[in-house]
Amino acid sequence: MRITTKTDYAVILLTELARAKDKPVSLQAVADRFNISEAYLQRIAASLKKAKLIKPKHGAYGGYHLSKKATLINLKQVVESVGDDLLTVPCLGGKHQHNCTRQADCPNNTGWAIFQQNLDELYSDTTIDRLINLPTE
Repeated sequence: MRITTKTDYAVILLTELARAKDKPVSLQAVADRFNISEAYLQRIAASLKKAKLIKPKHGAYGGYHLSKKATLINLKQVVESVGDDLLTVPCLGGKHQHNCTRQADCPNNTGWAIFQQNLDELYSDTTIDRLINLPTE
């Protein structure tokens, strides 16, 4: 499993919005601070908005803010909202699930399935609030 830039930047945006509390944050400010393409961040924001994780505030001092508490947004939701997946190996799900000719008798299938389940639980249990409150050391 590889964390894509879409997921990485989505987490950056969400943590910035969580730190700002209810104050709207502009995509331009986040893009400038983290040296991210604003156009790319806009596409990511559109996905997060569609998933109802963020909402815009229009006007001169507008921007985005979280649509629900940071304690209620987990990494699994973020990954899925930008169109990525958490699969460690493609045969465990998604569009590649039925492409493996060894799936029925693969000795690795059970081990990877257990690992996948643990990974899913970790991503489900890790919230944006938890990320912004991690110790710095």
